[in-house]
Amino acid sequence: MATLVPLVLYLWFRRAPRGPTDVPAAPLPVPESTPVPAAVADVPAAADDTATCPPALLDFPWRRAADLEDGQRQALLQRYRQVPRPPRLLSQLLSRDFVNEASARELADLIAAEPLLAARVLKAVNSPLYGLPRPVGSIAQAVSLLGLTAVRIVCLRYIFIASFKTDDPLRQLALQQTWTASALASELTQRLAASLGMDPHGQLAGAVVLSFLGRLATVATMPLDQLAALPPPGRLARVAAEQQVLGLGASEIGRLLMGDWGLPAAVVDEAADIDAAMLVPLDGVAAERLARLSLGCLCARLGERLATGELQDLARWELLADPSPEFFRLRAGLGPGRMATLAERLREPALAQALGRIAAGPG
Repeated sequence: MATLVPLVLYLWFRRAPRGPTDVPAAPLPVPESTPVPAAVADVPAAADDTATCPPALLDFPWRRAADLEDGQRQALLQRYRQVPRPPRLLSQLLSRDFVNEASARELADLIAAEPLLAARVLKAVNSPLYGLPRPVGSIAQAVSLLGLTAVRIVCLRYIFIASFKTDDPLRQLALQQTWTASALASELTQRLAASLGMDPHGQLAGAVVLSFLGRLATVATMPLDQLAALPPPGRLARVAAEQQVLGLGASEIGRLLMGDWGLPAAVVDEAADIDAAMLVPLDGVAAERLARLSLGCLCARLGERLATGELQDLARWELLADPSPEFFRLRAGLGPGRMATLAERLREPALAQALGRIAAGPG
């Protein structure tokens, strides 16, 4: 039995390819956000229509961190306090004032103050993924060529990569898959948000990266036999299984960790509520915030499916027709106009090139 569990886990993570590896071109720059046409900026449909809502959603027993007793929350936090705390600059990188107002020089100086992190970021931006005409030697050059949002997102991802280490090759494979999913999801968010005139400063893209914190923590700490038994990422069944085994789903575990780290409450809520957009009706949430959360959740789910190989080609995938219950409330939250725009963008060759480079390259 002791030899069977690692074998099962290995086969589970290797059952599908990570994604295309023969994409010829580097990703094109993310387009600037543009005003949303009137036909696109429509009012979301009702997400809790019991006549059309899938039964799996109507009956889903969503559990939030706030639903736990204090003792239960502290016990969960104790389990995850073995995860190293990130450097202090994480709070500043996520601060809305900093994201909205920081200059290229301020961002470069902030990252350069952490030499190890700066080296990792420079290695990432000099990789074939970005297709730069010549190597860059400083964070300031990277920001100048790639833009503030792209460099900030790379920095956020490498902060988390540095926090989750393992000597177990099977767990490492699972972590790598999660890192790849977060990279794909953030790339999708930046590009699709630009098409809808959303997120000009990259706040949502940062929240999507942050929404993977709980997934990384569970993969890094859960016993291997329990990890092997979980359904695929991004599914309702996965959240239900995490709640049964751990007491909370991964996104709510991420909420606990972010709060324990002292991150701003608005940042924590934006990241942790991304999964909630697919699980439950968010009553009282403003239409534009619901649309943002729905877009972030859609990109996170697609990133996970691309990373596992479950989804091979977005151009052949029908966003408007996919019957999975995970997409039901997201379609309603975005509304038909925005959904039609997204369906067109998902077929664009430039997007396929960008995602293919991420899927094929190192995390």
